[in-house]
Amino acid sequence: MWVGYDIVGVDDDLSDLGYINVEGWSAEQLAPYDVATFMRIEPEKLGLERK
Repeated sequence: MWVGYDIVGVDDDLSDLGYINVEGWSAEQLAPYDVATFMRIEPEKLGLERK
């Protein structure tokens, strides 16, 4: 799970692209990011390729 997106089939570290993996974070940890919902999205829609 990524802030704002649930990127299907991607588990890589994408922090260099500005994506933060927040899987398993608590509501308190998510609060500073102002994210209340996640949109499930195919990686290709974000310009990412699956490996």
